Amino acid sequence: LQRAWHRAEREWPWAGPMSAWLMRQPRPIADDPTQFFALVHQDWSTSPAYDALVAEYSGNDARAPVLGPGTWPDGAHGIEYVGTWQVSPNAGGSLRETPAPNAHMRLRFDGTRVELLGPVGPQRGVAYVTVDGSYVLAGQLPRNRFGQAMIDFGAASARAGVRFPVASGLPDGPHRLELTVSGDSGTGSTAPGVGIDGVVIARDRSSAPETVFGVAAIGSLVVAAWSVRRSVRAVVTWTSAYAGTGATWASVLATVAALPLSALAVPTPIGRFSPVELLALLAIAVGAFTAWVGLDREYDLLRRRSATDNDRGRPYRVARPPRLSDLDGEQWAVVLLFVGGTVGACVATYPTPAWREWRLLVAEPIAWYLVAAGVVSRLRGARSLATALVIGAALAGGVAVVQAASGIGVVGAEGVDRARAFAPSPNNLALLLGRTLPLAVALAVTGGRRRACWVWGWVAVAMVAAGLAVTWSRGGWIAGVVGVAWLAWRLTPMSTLSRRAVAPRGSKALHRHPEYSDNYGTYGYERAPLRGAGASRGSITDPRRPHSGAIVGLGLFLSGSLAALWLFATSGRGRSLFAVDGSGLLRVSVWESAIAMVRDHPWAGIGLDQFVYEYPRYLQPEAWREPNLSHPHQLVLDVWLRLGVVGVVAILALWWGVWRRNRDADAFSDGDAHILRHGATAALIAVVVHGLVDNSYFVLDLAYATWAIVLIHRGASRVQ
Repeated sequence: LQRAWHRAEREWPWAGPMSAWLMRQPRPIADDPTQFFALVHQDWSTSPAYDALVAEYSGNDARAPVLGPGTWPDGAHGIEYVGTWQVSPNAGGSLRETPAPNAHMRLRFDGTRVELLGPVGPQRGVAYVTVDGSYVLAGQLPRNRFGQAMIDFGAASARAGVRFPVASGLPDGPHRLELTVSGDSGTGSTAPGVGIDGVVIARDRSSAPETVFGVAAIGSLVVAAWSVRRSVRAVVTWTSAYAGTGATWASVLATVAALPLSALAVPTPIGRFSPVELLALLAIAVGAFTAWVGLDREYDLLRRRSATDNDRGRPYRVARPPRLSDLDGEQWAVVLLFVGGTVGACVATYPTPAWREWRLLVAEPIAWYLVAAGVVSRLRGARSLATALVIGAALAGGVAVVQAASGIGVVGAEGVDRARAFAPSPNNLALLLGRTLPLAVALAVTGGRRRACWVWGWVAVAMVAAGLAVTWSRGGWIAGVVGVAWLAWRLTPMSTLSRRAVAPRGSKALHRHPEYSDNYGTYGYERAPLRGAGASRGSITDPRRPHSGAIVGLGLFLSGSLAALWLFATSGRGRSLFAVDGSGLLRVSVWESAIAMVRDHPWAGIGLDQFVYEYPRYLQPEAWREPNLSHPHQLVLDVWLRLGVVGVVAILALWWGVWRRNRDADAFSDGDAHILRHGATAALIAVVVHGLVDNSYFVLDLAYATWAIVLIHRGASRVQ
């Protein structure tokens, strides 16, 4: 009987309250076989089935009923009220209400969506709501500055039965909801009363059939488009293809320049989207169309050239299809990120946020990277991409400085006012500016022989550095200084002495890596000999040496940065890092919890965007002040938990590719390419340094900024 009751609750949740036949047969009836199903015998002794049901649904150890899909009144069996609540008449029957702070309403429900019904008015207050113990899962409610999901029952006029959507997209299964009365008055209200009219539970239909159909339809359209590509070429002129290349390039640059605006939302007919995502999708669409239209033309051109040139001296040869062995470290990192992200979305307990993160931070950035790699192929493209990134960061830094000076929009913490510009928090802004600062310095140094570029370059450096300073982010300051210091070391004469100055014709240094030969054959590039007897020993005529004025500016900037870092360390915000209640020790507690998660999920991790849901179960007692963290504040642990072991291997592959490209390009890169390449390397070092104590990739602007820096490094490393 107990198992049948559980099955009825699970499979017939719409049935509402249920009863068992039969309770007791007062006298025996000869022709009635149901009397033998009585829970209580004629002598009033109880059966084992009766005892089991009573033990489960009554007493201190009772299992509260699970509410299934439907609309449940405030007095439904399974809704528990803790504290002082009173039953009041209402237009629809009755409601439960209380003004008492810390009064609770709890229930268990089985479904994917939940809403609360309650009255609003000038005497109503505010309540906090959690789902499965997390404010984040109550994702359809606004949150206050402490991250608590809340319902504001205050209103100018009284109304009953107002619907408040609490959560949607939950995994289909049992969940817990708890409402806590805050004791605060609502908007336009003078009293803290909170009332409950009822609860609405729903189970959304699975979208798996539509997803499979959509994937099949898209695949069919791709096949059909490929089959008619030659006919389309007769209609679409090549002028439009070239215009598409320009549009792709413009949208790629716009995506990077708009990264500081990623937290904003642009309304569209199908919802609100970040401007960065919209620009990235535009770049992906235009780039894919341009590649589709122009692919066969390029192939035919090369085939004709191969047919007319002799085999010994022809400069072109038809490209063969790419193989896995052709992939370098960065390309392997892309493949592993996609594989790990897909696995992380599949194993996630809460699939809706996981697949959303897969779309925003895995699939779309990878597609954007592949499109941008087609236009950022040489030093000129890398410089333009770096300029767009620095311009956007410099403008955000200027806005942050204005905020700090005016006190508008700042966040007060530990005795200082922290600016955030357009970012949701000062730390988010510092994560972007910290990795952009070394690139800004590299661009300023390369402009040393052009006065206007030199001036505007160092103005951008000053704006980025000032914006980073007013965020008061300890990790951002350290990451920026470390990145600039590494760049300064790579540009010193002693570092130049350790590199070869000339790569002679036929040297394997040019062909040690696929980047240094074209897919259609090697062009036989050669470094021009350096002028002057001491050029090969790193003399002043070495074209890789920056202008002396740039070196002086870099030294002054680095000295000022170190002085500012010392002042920061001696300030109240710096000293609080190691305080008992400071964020430094809190990080250690979070890392211990993350390591425990890794031990429990060593191979596939917990999935994309699942840390906030798992963390309360691993919360250390000393970290009770911040139970709703969304990431472990450590790069390796974050990647491991989201992507599994595959993600850690992706990090190693990326850095292996960067190291190998630096090793090969040091033999022949010219001055600007050499400086910009090491500026991109310094930016990636800043990503890792700040990632040791904070999120470093899994935010929209950081994901695109990371791949933009990789593209800059790639473009600055290629043979010109």
